[in-house]
Amino acid sequence: MPPSHVNSPPLYRVHGFWIALIVLLGVIFYANSFRGEFVFDDEMMITHSKGLAKAPLQEWFRPSPRVVGAATFGLNYKLGGLNTFGYHLLNLVIHISAAIVLYWLTWRTFQSPRLAERYAAAAIPLAGVIALVWALHPLQTQSVTYIVQRYESLMGLFFLLTIACLVRGADSGKSIWYVASLGCCMLGMGTKEVMAAAPIMALWYDRVFLSESWRELRRKRWAYYAVYLLAFAALIFFIASQWHWIAKRGTLFNEHLSPLAYAMNQGPVILHYIRLAFWPQGQNLDYGWRPSEDYAALYAADLVILILLALTIWAIWKAPVLGFLGGWFFVILAPSSSFAPIIDLAFEHRMYLPLLTLAALTVVGGYELIVRLAKPLQRVTVAGVLSAVVILSLGATTMLRNEVYDTPLSLWTDVMHKAPHHWRSYLNIGNYYAQRKEFAKALSYFTKAYELHPSDHRVLSNYASILETLKQDYPLAETCYQRALIDNPEAGLVRYNYGAFLNKLGRYAEAKVQLEQAYKINDQFPRIRVTLAAIDIHLGDKEDAKKYLLRQLNVNPRDPIAHNMLGVCLTKEDDEQAALHFLTAIQLDPQSVEAHNNVADLFVRLGRYDLAQAHLKAALAVDPQNSTVRRNLAAVEQAIAASE
Repeated sequence: MPPSHVNSPPLYRVHGFWIALIVLLGVIFYANSFRGEFVFDDEMMITHSKGLAKAPLQEWFRPSPRVVGAATFGLNYKLGGLNTFGYHLLNLVIHISAAIVLYWLTWRTFQSPRLAERYAAAAIPLAGVIALVWALHPLQTQSVTYIVQRYESLMGLFFLLTIACLVRGADSGKSIWYVASLGCCMLGMGTKEVMAAAPIMALWYDRVFLSESWRELRRKRWAYYAVYLLAFAALIFFIASQWHWIAKRGTLFNEHLSPLAYAMNQGPVILHYIRLAFWPQGQNLDYGWRPSEDYAALYAADLVILILLALTIWAIWKAPVLGFLGGWFFVILAPSSSFAPIIDLAFEHRMYLPLLTLAALTVVGGYELIVRLAKPLQRVTVAGVLSAVVILSLGATTMLRNEVYDTPLSLWTDVMHKAPHHWRSYLNIGNYYAQRKEFAKALSYFTKAYELHPSDHRVLSNYASILETLKQDYPLAETCYQRALIDNPEAGLVRYNYGAFLNKLGRYAEAKVQLEQAYKINDQFPRIRVTLAAIDIHLGDKEDAKKYLLRQLNVNPRDPIAHNMLGVCLTKEDDEQAALHFLTAIQLDPQSVEAHNNVADLFVRLGRYDLAQAHLKAALAVDPQNSTVRRNLAAVEQAIAASE
């Protein structure tokens, strides 16, 4: 139990100071992150959020992987659309909240019977410095500034709350805190899979800092851990039931790397993380880390990690606090950095929680050195100056790292310079220029990506698109599309682009096959229903075209092109409805030459030459050089003259 004086007003003011400092410095050093645009996987998140925002409420809570994190993005989209301010604000609130919980939990840990005698007097400043070092470290930018990695920081918040609520339950004896702990754990498991480590670390923390023995732990909290066992069994069942979803995520697992090879290659990666923790230079969003071919260096790095693991196991019995810190590092890293062969060997956001081990060891180690080496009257000054230098240096480095995330171009240019061997930077810079119609610039980057990784469906599809658009090399473009589909038949965007390519060439039947398959994979591709309807009209299948157009108007009732095309499908079958759709199209878009011309044709057939003449004149006012409209207007005026 904490000392009895913890609720005294002076102590609350000290806590308030450190909490205010965490909030203030967090806002200052992450302020420039708010100007960051959506980058990389943010686009995938936006697509899902759009659908979620339009879905009924029950869809928000349907069991699915990462449902809690996805709901926060859906809420962001519902409240602010594509304005990135709200997304960045919530990311920062989550991160600062996690830092505050970490501050309290660290302070309470220093007050535990195992540590109180040595650290209770310095518990508050030690906890504050550890929390600030952790919160302001530039390694955290990937979990805070990179919007989609909210999954990691939100999971981290729930992870810390799980243990903090456990501690409050042990301190107060109130069951509500244990229920809150279990609730936070469940929310975390609905945020990201790494949360599966939380019950292990909660049990470990309990035994090291809260319970004198396993017997005491079992006697006081057997029901709490029994619920964890049931929840863990339910989680395994849920993962098994959702495996079809996991298996479809083509970028999740590396099919060319065995679990053992992946684990062996994590040695250099983990040492790189540790190096970044102490010297955060050379950070990279997307390392494109390749499996090592330098076996001597690989085995040396693995040996270092094995030694650290062995020391952690030794410390479980000989130095339980150090054993817990080592376990915190390795257990939380284990889901992404052990045997599961994830496609990317290295990503910095995986260090969000494990960084705490290194921060705590460094701060406490520095404290011990100051106590031993500095004179008593100088200790506070030395500790304060050193802490300020470290914290402000980390904060300044974080601000500089935030700037990299300003735009997709700045981010991927940074990746390209640091990992010139990696194809993904060239692909994304090419996409950046292609979206801005700067195809000449895009070509060189797509070509480089193709040279580096000519078998990936994303590279092939984008290379095909630029060959089609800029070089009009249609045979090679089609070959690239076909190879892309061989690489990933479920790539909806590739099928969509290939279908659009075939439609452009007038190969309507082939285009329809590709676009229909793309539509089954994702019905949100731009104008896909209208494009399919246009192809059906070309092929003479107006009934099928009507189905797509009615779906489009159900999604967007104010689509003038869909109204005009539906009018074409209904002409002669239901002239009244056809006229209504043509006129609606004109009302929505008075500049629609095609709608004016189509409704004029209908009025001619109905003998209303005066109305036909008015619409043809309106069309000609928009496009005076349109030969079809001029010819039709001449015919109508001739018919009017003949009738007079």
